[in-house]
Amino acid sequence: MAPSLPPNPPALWKPHESPYFTISCDASFDINNGLTGVGLILRDFAGNWKRCFAKSYAGVADSERAECLSMYDAVVWCREMRISHDMFETDLQTIDGFINNSSSAIVWENEDILHDVIHIMKGFPDWKCRFIPRKCNKPADELAKFGKKFNVTHVWHDKPPSVIENLLLLDSIYSRY
Repeated sequence: MAPSLPPNPPALWKPHESPYFTISCDASFDINNGLTGVGLILRDFAGNWKRCFAKSYAGVADSERAECLSMYDAVVWCREMRISHDMFETDLQTIDGFINNSSSAIVWENEDILHDVIHIMKGFPDWKCRFIPRKCNKPADELAKFGKKFNVTHVWHDKPPSVIENLLLLDSIYSRY
């Protein structure tokens, strides 16, 4: 007998279909000093954690630019890993709209980053980009906050950092339902 869900289960992340690897992207921005952390989570189609990446920036102009940088870092990272089927997830709808529909809701100063993202994506055999609600992007959000707070730029290959282990476990449990 399968365990039952709580009456109102939290909205959490869901994996994409095979053969896609999902890269959840997020940024944490400090308006007072421009410090920014980027968090990227790589999972397979079954929802299994594969790797994660945190990066810190200084002097970022605004939160939208920080989110655009997270998407840029994600596509560069995937290119470096040579992943051929990529699902990029962002919790900023304007990024999803710009990449998928050439929507111009992005501030013009940030469009250059997303044009670079699209250019890099053209080199991938198969990719998708989708919006996910912020509440479904908690591991990437926590990793971005960690990167910002501790000025971390690091890739984890063997095991995720403890700051996101429980969030990944919750995503794994709820993604089965």
